[in-house]
Amino acid sequence: AMGEYEFRLLGPVELSARDGTAVHSVLQQTKRAALLAFLALGADRGRTRQELVELFWADRDDDGARHALSQAIYYLRRSLGQKAIDLIGERVLLNPSVVRVDVIEFRRLAAAGSLEAAVALVRGDLMEQFPLVSGFDRWLDTARESVRQEVLSVLDRLWQAATTTGDHARAIEWAERSCALAPYHEAPLRRLLSSLIADDQPVRAREAYDRFALRLEQDLELSPSDATRALLAPLDAPRETRTA
Repeated sequence: AMGEYEFRLLGPVELSARDGTAVHSVLQQTKRAALLAFLALGADRGRTRQELVELFWADRDDDGARHALSQAIYYLRRSLGQKAIDLIGERVLLNPSVVRVDVIEFRRLAAAGSLEAAVALVRGDLMEQFPLVSGFDRWLDTARESVRQEVLSVLDRLWQAATTTGDHARAIEWAERSCALAPYHEAPLRRLLSSLIADDQPVRAREAYDRFALRLEQDLELSPSDATRALLAPLDAPRETRTA
């Protein structure tokens, strides 16, 4: 279903009309863009006015906060059309037939089993490099981690499927994408190493491991676990004892 606007949150935030024109009136107002994203991720339940004022205008008294919210909604509607935002009693909802949101589309595709189409929408972390908005940033940290786990779980399913069919090149691709999203996690690295080894690419496997070990050491002062190191053990065995 085509919306009149595309709101992309899986990576740096982008909001554009159907013809590709960026909607600067919203994007340049950080708080308005954050509010729109918070509504977008509320999906079909939307958000209550109370939730919105507590998150975005905690520093104002109730009247001032509600006034600020009404103004923000007014401006969002002015940019995106009256129908873009529905007000139902105390609830504020983003209308999905007007504003299409990549996160919602990602979830729909993943649930339908269209895994490759789902991950094709992912350009990076949720609202990557979004400026800090007081109050909202704490919520965003949690949402970002949760969306990252959703994406990793889809990539893991794709890796499993490629591994099962012996498509090493695809398996490597999915594992590499997982490693990029979770650079300090060992599970995706282990998937990458086992796919590279299965594809008879010991040099790339060793390089991937060394890069990971260095990043862990420099950034977190940690070392890879024995289980991860053990994956490289066959590479250290004398050539003739290695199984073909």
